[in-house]
This record gives sequence, structure tokens and C-alpha cells, in this order.
Amino acid sequence: MVTIISSFFCKLLFKFGLLGFHIFITAVLIFCCLIHTHFSNPLVLFRFRFIIALSPKFERLNLFECLIDDYLNIHHDFTYFSVHIVIIQHIIFKPEIRFLLIRSFKSSYKELQIIFMHLWISYYCGTVYYYHFSAAITAQRNSYVSYSFSLTFMLMNSILFQLILSDLYQLLIACENCNQTGQCLEKMIFLEELEQAEVEMDEYYAHDKEFCKMFVLKPGWPFPDANVMYTEPEWKLDEFQELKASLNRTKQKLNDFNLDEWHVHTGKMNPAGQVVNHVKRHVRPDFATQAWCKFYEIASSSDLVSLDEIHEEGSTSFTSVHLCEAPGAFIAALNHFLAINHEELRLEWLAMTLNPYHESNGHPDIVTDDRLILHTLSNWEFGPDYTGDIFQPGYPEHLYRTVLDRFSGKGAWLVTADGSIDCSEDPGEQETVVSRLHDHETMVALSVLRDSGSLVLKSFTMFECNTICRMYLLCCLFRSVVLRKPATSKPGNSEVYVVCKGYRGRSMAMPYVRAYYADDQLRQQNNHHPAGAGATCMFPLSAVPVEFRQRLYKCAEHFAQMQMRTIDYNVAALPVREALYRDMKPVQASVSREFLARLELRPIRYKQELTGMPINNFGQKSWIDPVRISRKPLSLSYAETVRIRNMDPGLVATTLYLEVLRCHDRRESQRKMDDVVWHKRVQLSYRLPDVAFRMGKPVIAVKGSKFCCEAMMYYRQRVLSTFPRVRLRDRGTAVDAECRMSYYRAKIDRPGAAVCDLTDVCDEHASDHTALQHRCLVTIVDALRALSDGDDLLIVGYPLYTQLSVATFYAVAKMFDAFGLVKSDQAYGHALAFLKFSSAHHGGWLAVLTRAVGCLVPGDNGGMALVSWMPVKVLVEQKVYADVVTANNTCVLHEVQPILISASSDNVRQVHQLNERR
Repeated sequence: MVTIISSFFCKLLFKFGLLGFHIFITAVLIFCCLIHTHFSNPLVLFRFRFIIALSPKFERLNLFECLIDDYLNIHHDFTYFSVHIVIIQHIIFKPEIRFLLIRSFKSSYKELQIIFMHLWISYYCGTVYYYHFSAAITAQRNSYVSYSFSLTFMLMNSILFQLILSDLYQLLIACENCNQTGQCLEKMIFLEELEQAEVEMDEYYAHDKEFCKMFVLKPGWPFPDANVMYTEPEWKLDEFQELKASLNRTKQKLNDFNLDEWHVHTGKMNPAGQVVNHVKRHVRPDFATQAWCKFYEIASSSDLVSLDEIHEEGSTSFTSVHLCEAPGAFIAALNHFLAINHEELRLEWLAMTLNPYHESNGHPDIVTDDRLILHTLSNWEFGPDYTGDIFQPGYPEHLYRTVLDRFSGKGAWLVTADGSIDCSEDPGEQETVVSRLHDHETMVALSVLRDSGSLVLKSFTMFECNTICRMYLLCCLFRSVVLRKPATSKPGNSEVYVVCKGYRGRSMAMPYVRAYYADDQLRQQNNHHPAGAGATCMFPLSAVPVEFRQRLYKCAEHFAQMQMRTIDYNVAALPVREALYRDMKPVQASVSREFLARLELRPIRYKQELTGMPINNFGQKSWIDPVRISRKPLSLSYAETVRIRNMDPGLVATTLYLEVLRCHDRRESQRKMDDVVWHKRVQLSYRLPDVAFRMGKPVIAVKGSKFCCEAMMYYRQRVLSTFPRVRLRDRGTAVDAECRMSYYRAKIDRPGAAVCDLTDVCDEHASDHTALQHRCLVTIVDALRALSDGDDLLIVGYPLYTQLSVATFYAVAKMFDAFGLVKSDQAYGHALAFLKFSSAHHGGWLAVLTRAVGCLVPGDNGGMALVSWMPVKVLVEQKVYADVVTANNTCVLHEVQPILISASSDNVRQVHQLNERR
């Protein structure tokens, strides 16, 4: 019926033109208004709703959404009138919005006819109504101001609709003979400002596209039976697996791209690629990273802070727990968000992550950026074994008790979980690789959340049964579940964040939590048994409703299609990338400005920040360790990684050797070391009251270190885990203990110095670092007890990779007037020199070392061993710290060189000889 009427009116329009049509419609509407003066009012409401509904894009304008919501709740004409004034003021001078109303419908000529007629009818209805309304205002208030106000409003309204109708009329004329309006769009000139409008609308579309990547899942599903958890084998759904295969085929297009080069390219093609830098320059947060921007956007768009419930308790604190949090950007972003939007609230937080200071954790598992951790160490909970591993036995209960102690016997209002695992070895199975971690994060979060709390959980694809079950459980336990992909999340990856609000309570979740941990413990016990493959699923397929699976499939498809489009576009852009980079720069600038405007970001006061870190020369607040942060290991393509994995061991050794040399040369060019670097005891700000013994999981192998270049330590661990170790005495250039003693005495010009040579001890216990530390410390304590005032001491071969060994080094230094590090030598190893022992200065340091010896035997301490006895912050604040790092870098080089040379081809030996001569 509507189509017939529209066609009739359009034929009338084309026959008599605008003027004739104008007269006809006016006569009809005046007749209607004479019948009922308020006849136009519902039509005006229809017009208002219709304009907003003209485009899905238009619905997302927050300003207009708010205004319409206000309008629908209005009962007084004058308020309604004022709302119209505001809307028209925002539209009339924005040709891009007028253009949006038209450009949104580019499908068929008949649709344009219908839209055109609706606009004409609503325009005339509105005009008649406004005349009537103007008379009412003038009669009620008898005011010239009221009359002028109403007349101005009507004039603005008329101009707006005349412009829209004129544009649409031109389009109709041009498309009269076309089936699709798109055929002649390029030939049309709607407005004088068309080109500018297109540019501005492109920005609008880019903003809208970047900031509205989300999917809402329906909550309130029936609770599954906790007794059926992990009772049936894993199941697969064909449609999900087909989507997974399609995504993996698209990702395989990247197999031959170097990862570093690809990341540079995608960064330049990302509309939000400059947001982080823009935030650094204009907001200057204390921890500006991509993760900071992601969480700030989530917090701003998700209403995570329940003010009413907090105020009902009479509290002024917002409590949060952050799982797998390093380096701490989510905490900093939450603090910034509260400082701007809820200044009356004080943030109380607790975080956990893999401990970057426990030397059994290393690359690529840990995030070594510890700027925030180092300054807020009391807020980080690393668990009973001090590793920070979320999988450690008893950790959920330990964290729950800690949360209750910290937060006055109550859970947290917010829990975030941002954990992931390196999947570069098998990127096609990322979801499976991280599944256990995400399950653990979910169960820990459900344990520590308080009623009505919120959870923000990182996720990836949703193709496998355990992910589907996890999402179903969350939709049962929370009143709102929304999946968001923030604008600053790289569009070419699978990362999304599950934002859950309205927790239904710990009592409802605990049956599932207990069942999960019981099964996980059983699986870990059977891990080395063929029957313990862990091939059971969280819930049987029958426990997950078909309707939920269908909705989740749409969600998975939505984000997978988005990722595939981005990858395909970035691959296709490579041949013309330079031109596209130039075109993308204004888009990136626009999105960066929109990020600040949309989220209302601004700097906060210095006292509101989490740390007291200084502002560096770039205007960004940060504490950067200048001697340790360096170039990370090379990022190769996936195809190259697979090729190296299957390469001949000799070629692998050759490749590693060249990488190690490049890394060390770069470090040496930044900071060279003299043959002996001397320091004085008085330069050590090292006090006995700071001593704090920390027990933890024994460090069997050193995988990471705060006292060595990250890349060098990574190469060391990789070499030692791949090739057989070469002891110092087995090296072709090795010398005996007598030669080492003479060499180092000559180096420091102290022929009578006592020598504590630990070279053979370190070789003997190289496979167990805790045992090595124990034997070394026993020998050092014995050597110190044998000294007299004024004696000198040389400790040869003692590795300084751990907190324990560096703390010991500093403690010994406090007993002498001066101390130094002797540069490592390929044949003689390395040494620490101490001059002029003083019994008056050793104070209680010898007693501390003696106590440490007794804490280094795991069998005597319930399986735990001493990890550190001096806070790491104290260790890295010493002036000698930079020299310790430099010395360790050289020690690593000299340790791995003979291993790689013995395992590699003749080419490496030639390179090594050339390097030695140089």
C-alpha cells in the first residue's frame, strides 16, 4: 500500500514539478488540520523517529540518542520545543549529516520514492503544527520574545528540510531511469559542500567502525548441572570448525612475512595506529601503552563502576583484582578513569602475574617491563611459591584469603584477566593453547568477585567446545555479557574482551569452580600417562542450548569476518602501501582526536597517579631501566621459524651464534666496560634493616634475570636447552686454577690477595642453580671468616644472574673499603675484587649470609628455597647495577660461544676467529 501511494505521489511530482506538488500537499494537509488541529502532532513524532531510524549509522550518534530518549519521556510542549531547537542547531549546519540521511539509502529507486514522500509529508505536517504551536506560545505568554523564538525555530526547521528534500529530489531526477541509485551516484552533485562532506563522513564512518566493535550475548540461561562437568569427551560443531578453517586459511597468507616488518605495515594501516602516541603527548598518563588505551576504552563504554551499590555500603573505595596483569597498564588505566570520572572513589587493588624477579620465569612467558611493578611491589601477589604462576597448587585459595584480608572481608568489585600464551609455534591452534589459562582465570575470578561485581576477560576465537562452554557459564552467572574489541586492539588479530557485569554471586559459582579444579588436578596427575590426555569437555553438548550455540556462532563469525577482512586488505595493500600510508595519516589523526574526545580523556593531577615516576624528556612519565631494556630476539616469519625448527643442528648453532654476536655488539657499543670497574663501599646505599628473606620455588635453571640484557638471557637459555654444555676446563683455551689466581691478582695489582675460586663448583652444579648457590655461598662465607683486617679478596667465577647472588655480592662489598668487577675473559672467566677487609664494617652482614646458607636447602624448607633476601628495588638502585648488567652480558657471550662453536660448522669458527682478532 505504501509503495502504491508513494508511486502515485512521485508521478504527480514529476508531472507538475515542485511547485504544483507543493500546492497539492499543502491543500491536503491544511484540510486535515482543519478537521483536527492536533492531527499533526503524531506525524511530527513519526517524523522525528523516522529521521533517527533512517540509517543504522545515524542511530549511533550519542547526542541524538539522548535527545530522542528525552523527547519520548516529555509531556510538556515547551520542553519538546526546546529539544527540537537543539537538534536542528546540530543538523542544519552539518551537510555531512544531511548527506548521511541520503547516502544511507543507495539500494533502489522505489525506496527513494518512499523516503522522499515520507519526508515531504512530515515536513508539511510539521510546518502546520509549528504555526499552531507558535500561536499557542504567543497567546499564553503574550511576548514578542516568545513569538520571535518560535518563528526562528520554524525558519531553521524549514531550511533544514528544504535542503534535505532538495538533495533527495535531485537524486530522484537523476535516478529516474536507473534501477540502482549507485549507478549514478558519482555523477550527482547533491550539495556545494559534497566533497568536504564526503571527507568528514568518511571520518565519521571510520570513528563509528573503530569504536563500535562489539557483540551482545543474551544472559539468563538455565544453569547446567555441575556434576556433569568433564564427564564426556570433547565435541566439535561443524559450522564452528568450518569457520576456524576459513580463518586459518586467511592467516596462512602471512606465513612468509617477517613478523617485525608485518607489524610495522599493519601499524601504519591501522586507523587507530597513532592513538597511543597521541595519548602520550596530550594526556601523559603514568603508563601509556596500547593495553592502557584498550582498557580505558572498555571502562568508559561499559559502566564497570556501580556507584549506587558502593554508596549503599557507605564506602569510598573501589576494589579490583587483576590477573595475569604485567606490566600493569589495566591498573593504571583504571586509576586514571576513576580520577577523572569518580574522583570521590579511592582505588584499592591487588594484582598477580608471572613474577619477573623469579629467575625460573623467562622469555617469552614473562613481560619484563617492570616500571609499575617495581614501584608498587606490595600490591602484587605472586602466590605461595613466589613464581606468580596461576597454575601453582593452592593458588586460588591463597588469593581468595589475600583478597579478604586486603578488602575488609569482601571480594572485589572488578576482576580483569589479560593473560595469554605465546602461540607462534602453532598460530592456527591459539584458542586451544590458551584454553587452560583462560579457564583458570575465569575460575579464579569467580572465586574472588563479590556479588554484582564485573569481570573483563581476554579471549580469542570461539570455535572449540571448552570456549563455548566457558562463554555459556559466564552468560549463566552474569546479568550482562558483551564482547568488545577496543579501537586500539589490533584489527588483524583475534583478541576480544568479554565484559561481564552483574555477578550473581560466589555461592552460585562455587560448585562449578570446585568441579573444575578437581578435574584439572586429576588431569595434571595423569599428564604423563597415555590415558590422561585430558580429552573431556567442560559440559556435554546437550547441556548447552541450541539457541545459545546459534547466537555464539554469529558472534564468532562477526569477529572472524572482521579479522579476515583486515588481513586480506593489509596483504592486498602491500604493493601500493606507500600511497596508502599517506592516505591513512589523516584518518589516524582523526581517530586519535576522536579517542580523546569520545572518552573525555585529560591529564590527572600528579598526586592521583599510581607512582611518583619522573617525567622524561619526551613528556611521558616513565621509569626506564637504561641498561637492561634492549633489542628483543629476532622475530622471524612463521615459515622461517618452521624451517629453523627442522634445520640441521649445526646450521641452527650458526644462526644463533650470529644473532648473539649482533646483540652483544649492540650492547657493548652502548656501554663499554673497563678491565676493572672500581667502586667504593660508601657508594652502596645498602642497609641491614632492608633485609627481607623470601622463600619460593627453587630456581633450577635461570631463564630470566633483572641483571642481564633480556635478549642475551633468552639466547643463553635457548643454547643451554638445545646443545650440550661445555665446561670451562673442557674448552680449548681453558686454564687451571693456579693460572686464574695469578691472572686476576695481576689484574688488580694485589699479589697477596686471597682467592675464592668457584669455577669448579659452578661447573659441577650447573644443572641445578639452587644447589650451585648453596655451595658457592658456603665457600664464600668460609673465605670471609678466614680474613683479617686489611686483607684483599678475589671471588672467581661467581655468577651474578640472580637476586640472591647480587645481594650476596653487595653484602660482601659492604665489608671492604672498595670493590670492583673484573671484565670477563674467554679463557679465565670473570671475577669480583674486594680491597681492604674491615671487621668493623661487616656488622651483621656475615650473619645474614650465614642464615642464607641454611635457607638454600629445599629439603629442609618444605620444598621451598631462598629466592631473595634483599628487595629487588634496593638492588637495582645501586650505582654499580649498570656495571653488573654489562659484566653479565659479556659472561653470557663467553658461556655460549664455546657451546655454539662446538656444535656449529667451520664457518662459525672462522667468524669467531675474526671476531677475536678484531
